[in-house]
Amino acid sequence: HISATTRVGRWNSCPIAWIWRSTSRDGPWAGCCCGVFDRFRISPVTIPLDLLRAHAGAFGVLHCFTESWAMAKQALDLGFYISISGIVTFKNADNVRDVARQVPADRLLVETDAPWLAPVPKRGKTNEPAFVTHTAAFLAELRQTSTENLCRQTSDNFVRLFGCGV
Repeated sequence: HISATTRVGRWNSCPIAWIWRSTSRDGPWAGCCCGVFDRFRISPVTIPLDLLRAHAGAFGVLHCFTESWAMAKQALDLGFYISISGIVTFKNADNVRDVARQVPADRLLVETDAPWLAPVPKRGKTNEPAFVTHTAAFLAELRQTSTENLCRQTSDNFVRLFGCGV
């Protein structure tokens, strides 16, 4: 359950990052930064990560991750997971692929971000949960593992992070 949504920053009325906090005091946080930092030439590391550092013991996931390895590494060091969406399959997403290769297996999640960001070969269509199989297959190949292994690992990660079964 989500208790609050916090707009972390704004630039020309455009949300820079969002942080959601679980209703449980000890529950996970979720953050979304979705590539807006480069667009507005703002340091992606300072805005959401400083907020999270201010809440000692905070943990969670940065979802739909599109930022640099430097930001991913700092988030991982804070105990966060990194979730990769269908963007990783886009031809111009070299930075996302770079991060997806380096995230430790036990901190990786895969997502749809439906109804947006459908992966290749469904790009341009309304995204739906069933399309996550395309993203997972792409990630497995990128990480040189089987799709079954990647799905088992990311499912285990989800259960560990959110404390619920899949």
